Amino acid sequence: MNPPPNLPSLPVDEGSRRLALAHLQDAVAARGRVTGSPDADALHDYRVAIRRLRSCLQAYARPLRSSLTGKTLRRLRRLAHGTNRSRDLDVHLAWLGEQSHQVGEAERPGVTWLLERLTADRDRAWEEILDRDEALFPWIHARLVRRLARFRTTIDLDAGPQRRSTAAVTARRVRAASGRLKEQLRLVQGFSSADAIHRARISAKHLRYLLEPFAAAVPEGAATVERLKALQDGFGDVHDAHVFGAELREAFPGAERAASVGARLVPGLEAVTASLQARGQQAFDKVAADWLGDAAEPFFTKVDTLAEEIAGLADRDREVERLIERVGRVRSDEGVELASSP
Repeated sequence: MNPPPNLPSLPVDEGSRRLALAHLQDAVAARGRVTGSPDADALHDYRVAIRRLRSCLQAYARPLRSSLTGKTLRRLRRLAHGTNRSRDLDVHLAWLGEQSHQVGEAERPGVTWLLERLTADRDRAWEEILDRDEALFPWIHARLVRRLARFRTTIDLDAGPQRRSTAAVTARRVRAASGRLKEQLRLVQGFSSADAIHRARISAKHLRYLLEPFAAAVPEGAATVERLKALQDGFGDVHDAHVFGAELREAFPGAERAASVGARLVPGLEAVTASLQARGQQAFDKVAADWLGDAAEPFFTKVDTLAEEIAGLADRDREVERLIERVGRVRSDEGVELASSP
């Protein structure tokens, strides 16, 4: 997504709409790669584009309120959530495929059975994605393009303050999102804090998406975005371990029933469960060292500084515009003098 070069200084009711439309166009492009057969990379790109769009609409809900309806937001939410199952299964299958080369002969039948079970589930989930997408995305796209591409506003010439810039509003949103992430991290007590970990990961994602369109224009913006991505990925691995752990617990009864007819599947599931637990704990320990307790205080101080710098981008843009205007006037005056010279 390439934000408009003058995004910081645009009035927020215009800037937020241009951002949302850019995210929507990215979703259209990513959707074009989602075909009839499962493609994890295409689904990932489509999910990211939809997530960025939803995050933008949520972050700028107030300036966008005249263009959005509850029906549109609910359908977009249904579309986004409808991809979760297939994405989770793709991640589980990729990891389980690696494990299949490391288990012993006694565990191999259970791992193979689990791979076949998850593959069948993933294929069904993919078909559900295609059906839901066809039912929802064309309607969502048409509605958002129509309602975001133009809007009405009232400008009171007698009012003192100017219309708020996109940069100024974004800076406030960045501070609020940073505070939410800090609070969610405080609630994480350990690897078993599944809900708190998931909420912290979502909070990190929202903060990252707010910063991304402005990251290249402020010092250390790109590095801060990368740090948030690392947090998101680390807690994502922990979340995947939690989700797959639940999947394994559901699979055990079927494996135990198969044992009654001679199939030895349980040892494979037990080995996978132990490996998954170790993977999740390792991922959690790494994140905890970097983010929990007082470890993240320097990061949040830096985000506060970034918010101030983002807010200042609008003034910088306006100063550049004034400079360009002055240079243009000087050149125009020089042109007149040269033309009148003998």
